[in-house]
Amino acid sequence: MQDELSAILEYVDQVQELDLGAVVPTTHAIPLENVFRDDVPKPSVPAELALREAPEVLAGGFAVPRMG
Repeated sequence: MQDELSAILEYVDQVQELDLGAVVPTTHAIPLENVFRDDVPKPSVPAELALREAPEVLAGGFAVPRMG
């Protein structure tokens, strides 16, 4: 494991020696676009219908057992 870490640190030293001043910082190697639709509110299932098969309802929502 020590040999692997040493190899990584040597590689980092090599990269630090490069002149990267003209390189634009990026977060991704390729351009990304948002492929999701706009988040537009629209009518949904009534709460009564969504909760009618729930084993237990609490404060207008699904009741679930506490974890931990």
